[in-house]
Amino acid sequence: MGQRLAFVGKPCDAAALRALIAERPEYGAVFPVILSFFCAGVPSHRGGRAVLAALDAPEADTLAFRYRGNGWPGQATATLRDGTQRAMSYHDSWGKILSKHVQHRCKICADGTGVAADLVCADAWESDAAGYPVFQEAPGLSLIVARTEKGAALLAAAQAAGQLETAPFDVAALAAIQPGQRERRRALLARLLALRVAGKPVPRYVGLHLWAAAGQNPLRRNLKNFAGMLRRAFRAPS
Repeated sequence: MGQRLAFVGKPCDAAALRALIAERPEYGAVFPVILSFFCAGVPSHRGGRAVLAALDAPEADTLAFRYRGNGWPGQATATLRDGTQRAMSYHDSWGKILSKHVQHRCKICADGTGVAADLVCADAWESDAAGYPVFQEAPGLSLIVARTEKGAALLAAAQAAGQLETAPFDVAALAAIQPGQRERRRALLARLLALRVAGKPVPRYVGLHLWAAAGQNPLRRNLKNFAGMLRRAFRAPS
């Protein structure tokens, strides 16, 4: 092998690589560092096409498409063959379109926060009076979580080299700026039980305290998640 590479991927990708290294330790020398980010799920291609349609950007005429970026949170942007660009805010692209097209596998994922990575980054949104994240364009601000001693050492080295500026963060504010991650874990047990009732495949999660998380939800919300997943399980694929 002989190479040393830093790996950057979704939390599920980081977990897969960590599992591979556990079985094949030689890969740990190839990928000594695993980096990840908070993930709200991956929209299907149909979701991307829905954004293009809303932008009036025909797929055949689109040279490049970004879900976000070039700003914070950055706009969904299509670049057409004639060089023009059409853009949509993150609030509209994700909040009104893409979130409705998140893949089924992501809806039963227990980890959107990269628990298998060494270092994880997340959007540190501002919150409104109701506690909901504000997605207006602003200077970028990221939360950094060191999940291993190696990750903490890398973060400290980057700070010492002047590559990063950090400030303390109140962990109690995390639930407000990332409500989707909080609700994901709380809803998961009800969704998995619904899939079992429907006779569908169910992933096995260890050490993630799903019963305790479900207990933080009102019964009504758990029943709503159970019923919603049961309905999707029996729905004919479109």
